[in-house]
Amino acid sequence: RPERQAVVRESIDTAREKTGNYLAARAVLAGVSSIFHVFALMVIGVPYAVPLGLWVGVVSQVIPVIGTYLACALPLMVALGSEGAVRSAFVVLVVVTVYQQIENNILSPRVTRATMKLHPVVGLMSILVGSRLAGVAGALFAIPFAASLASVLGEYVKRHQVVSDDPTPGADLDE
Repeated sequence: RPERQAVVRESIDTAREKTGNYLAARAVLAGVSSIFHVFALMVIGVPYAVPLGLWVGVVSQVIPVIGTYLACALPLMVALGSEGAVRSAFVVLVVVTVYQQIENNILSPRVTRATMKLHPVVGLMSILVGSRLAGVAGALFAIPFAASLASVLGEYVKRHQVVSDDPTPGADLDE
């Protein structure tokens, strides 16, 4: 119906914006991860530090949740083939794990909140549900879908103010 076309158009625009913001957030995180891993691999002394650091940075953002650990396999194999193999491989594993924890607990929630206007817990839950329902593709598109859905629901679902248990008329929760 003509009166619903504006609503549908606005919903599509919202979904497009959220997906673009998601891709921008992933690009920022891939850049930060790449730079960190390039320098870390150089300090450790792993050969081919630049391409391996870029590999870890990009793959870690393309594959949600476990991408960093999958991407870590290649630098680990290269480190095992280099001088001081066991020590270098162990340090690579520690560096990648520490960075992943920093990204998951500090960087990613802040970037996601700033670009997607989505609470980090909602993002994590959407990835878990999306991966359960549709595998890797579901995990990949879960955050933009959740952000779009939250935005559309925020526009069209009526919100009500929470009232307190205080029987005094005019009592407010903000006190």
